Amino acid sequence: VAASTVAASTVVAMAIGTDIKKNGGGMASRPKGDVADDVLLANGSDAQSRQRLERVRDAFRRAWRGYRQHAWGDDDLMPLTNGSYNWLNASVTLVDSLDTLWLLGMRAEFDEAREFVRANLTFDRATYVPLFEVVIRILGGLLGAYELSRDQLFLSRARELADRLMYAFHQHSETGLPCTFVSLADVGRGEGDIDGEGDTAGGGGGHRGGGQQRYCGYQEFAAGSVMLAEFG
Repeated sequence: VAASTVAASTVVAMAIGTDIKKNGGGMASRPKGDVADDVLLANGSDAQSRQRLERVRDAFRRAWRGYRQHAWGDDDLMPLTNGSYNWLNASVTLVDSLDTLWLLGMRAEFDEAREFVRANLTFDRATYVPLFEVVIRILGGLLGAYELSRDQLFLSRARELADRLMYAFHQHSETGLPCTFVSLADVGRGEGDIDGEGDTAGGGGGHRGGGQQRYCGYQEFAAGSVMLAEFG
């Protein structure tokens, strides 16, 4: 596990108690709104920064239109064929892009994606998938969207996913390390101690686990973050 990830996991886990007490046992308070102009325009002239921002937004909007037209609700767009590819079966691109849509001010697209998360996002098709990818892309995507929008829907779906993931940390009682692969559809089934690619899974799981515990009050996630830091 990379040292930076271990450090982040440890800091998040240690800060959980203070953060919960400070915010009345629940969520951190932050006003809902856009990123301030002084953050967007930190370098260069205002005009130059605005031009760069619009180029980034245009590039993302073009990519999003392609995904919306040809692969909506699937994991990935295949740009050469305009087909789609599902490797997690959890709408990866859509969920992983929620925070970017918000930061770029694409509210109509964000609202449409939110409606998909509300009505159509399912974890019942995700079988034998890497824990690391589920945590950083789906759990992390939902928590990132909640961080920015403060929309309780994203927190609720993150909690639902977390409930399905918790068994991965209890599968191997001798080490306490999480499974490398999990099934979200068949909760309780996981395979593989953490090794090889799983080392990365441990780091990602520890970091996002701290955030999940922070918002949902799950002590298991805080314990998992500390444990992964110790094994790092």
